[in-house]
Amino acid sequence: SVFETFGLDPESPFFFKLRADLLVTAEFERLVIRDRGRMGRDTALRSGRFIGMAPFGYINGKDDTGRPFLVVDPECAKVVRSIFSDFASGTPRIMVIQKATEHGWQLRGNGSLERMLQNPLYVGRVPVPAYKGRPADIVAGIHQPIVSEVLF
Repeated sequence: SVFETFGLDPESPFFFKLRADLLVTAEFERLVIRDRGRMGRDTALRSGRFIGMAPFGYINGKDDTGRPFLVVDPECAKVVRSIFSDFASGTPRIMVIQKATEHGWQLRGNGSLERMLQNPLYVGRVPVPAYKGRPADIVAGIHQPIVSEVLF
């Protein structure tokens, strides 16, 4: 802060050095916190734990240790299974969407059906983005799948 008093003349080179050291230390700490957060996210995802907002058909829960965990929402899971099976059977896209919205699925933007049908979470897998030289991957999740491998 410009209001900090160090007992030094603000025009002094010592004042400049002290302020620069404080600012560099603060920036270093911010970068360390960011890196630890990214490392923790990568570790959680690679262990099959999904972190983030639960997609339709799941709810965010906590396991016995208090860590995030996807829990199947039984009512919404029925709608998800219906969407996948209707699409697989060749039902036109617009009819799949109409039937799903009648049963509680909320259309969230263009391409939401396609995003759902391509989301590996529904088959029990977790996508992991690349991190520090490690390639992107899709790992087995610790949550219960809603649709089968065959239907996916």
